[in-house]
Amino acid sequence: MPHDDNNKCKEEGVKSPQHVMAPTLNFYTNPWMWSKCSRKYITEFLDTGYGECLLNEPESRPYPLPPQLPGLLYNVNKQCELIFGPGSQVCPYMMQCRRLWCNNVDGAHKGCRTQHTPWADGTECEPGKASSTLIRPSGLGQKWARFGL
Repeated sequence: MPHDDNNKCKEEGVKSPQHVMAPTLNFYTNPWMWSKCSRKYITEFLDTGYGECLLNEPESRPYPLPPQLPGLLYNVNKQCELIFGPGSQVCPYMMQCRRLWCNNVDGAHKGCRTQHTPWADGTECEPGKASSTLIRPSGLGQKWARFGL
């Protein structure tokens, strides 16, 4: 399926660059809406029978999660490396605790950049403050109290 900026979608008149198949993510991307072009391609795909596997009952597999929040497993610089590659580090002069802004002084892309992703839950972003986009699960108790969870 082509991205919404592809020539195949020009005839469909994609008016908003913020749908599921947008070529890039930004703060306004709506990952729950299909453009007219993407609706056409996904409908054709499903109507030809290629989506029949979606009717199969999924296998039940346990997916054990680590007991720590991801921000405790991966510090902010490691998060930058996972997104932008080796040598990437957090930008020191960008607003902390919100979107993850990273730079890579050794790479082709110098300067700070973002994919508008939040810091991983549990990342210490200010002394004594951790980022959280999660609803607090029950049973955390005092273990996470120092992070405000």
